[in-house]
Amino acid sequence: MSLVNKYVWKVKTRSTPTKKGKWLLNLLAQNRGLDTAAKLKEFLNPSLDQILKVIPTDMPKAKKRVIEAIKNKEKIVVYADYDADGLCATAIMWEVLNDLGADVMPYVPHRIKEGYGMSKGAISELAQKGVSLIITVDQGVTAVEQTEHAKKLGIDVIITDHHVLPAKIPQPIAMVHSTDLCGAGVSWRFCWEIAKELDESYMEKLTDKLELAALATIADLVPLVGGNRSIVKLGLEKLAKTKRPGLLALMRAAKLNGTIGTYEIGHILAPRINAMGRIEHGLDSLRLICAKSQKQADQLADLLTKTNVKRQDLTSKAVDAALKMVQENILIGIVSHEDWHEGVIGLVASRLVEAHHRPMIAISRGVEFS
Repeated sequence: MSLVNKYVWKVKTRSTPTKKGKWLLNLLAQNRGLDTAAKLKEFLNPSLDQILKVIPTDMPKAKKRVIEAIKNKEKIVVYADYDADGLCATAIMWEVLNDLGADVMPYVPHRIKEGYGMSKGAISELAQKGVSLIITVDQGVTAVEQTEHAKKLGIDVIITDHHVLPAKIPQPIAMVHSTDLCGAGVSWRFCWEIAKELDESYMEKLTDKLELAALATIADLVPLVGGNRSIVKLGLEKLAKTKRPGLLALMRAAKLNGTIGTYEIGHILAPRINAMGRIEHGLDSLRLICAKSQKQADQLADLLTKTNVKRQDLTSKAVDAALKMVQENILIGIVSHEDWHEGVIGLVASRLVEAHHRPMIAISRGVEFS
């Protein structure tokens, strides 16, 4: 079957040609919902105001609780997700709260040992250490039981997340939620409100952290419209002048010497950050992002690069095997193997979907990896 027959362009709106070739711009704009001059102007001119227009839920309640915790010197934990979005969100939240005087530490779960999101075991350990406030980033909207467990142990929970809300949602102190930004974008937006309340002079420093929000936005493949588009535009400008030892070290390790754009982030930098959370421990990626010492950053960048090579090898071998296991005439493909690493099966399923154009499920059959 030729590409001409297989793929059909569906044009939502047909624009009347105008002079100077503006009809093509009008057509492209209208098919993206940019059907007024104001919408088109906003799309073509991303700004900080567009980010601030996004108002996640419950921010006043969440801000009040965080400020109270800072003033009372309570122990706060930023509970991470282990992908690039979650780790950048953690770095933003942890650095901002720390700079504003909080007694705060990050917690990055281990994918294999603890699974996704908050775990009751980790919450119990944090309670024993005197933690009284947990702030989740890039996860938490499904943590119904975990939030109740934290309450019973005297820990308040603030959830900051961007994932679509399920039918049953947890009942934390506050749910800082928006699907209009990625996890790091929600984290940054919430931090803006906290900083504005506690120290307006910090706002300029906070805009520098848009480089992390941009990296996360690109890595998480969210739609590049509205606040997301502005984060990427402004964040890439910050990234071009970054002084973060970790990001500079990662660029050198990846042999990136020129302009850093969406391709370099999506295909070169983000996979290295994600690799630790997939097959080792995402904490080392967070250490890289937040590194102060260039020597430490260089060592961690080397570790991330080597781990990504390992991840690529594990993925390649699993995909090669999986492709041979899929039957042609099935509606949904289900494949499994005891040698597949749990951290790459999502990538395997994605490759199978690309190859067979149907839903695919890849399963790792309960093997522990050291």
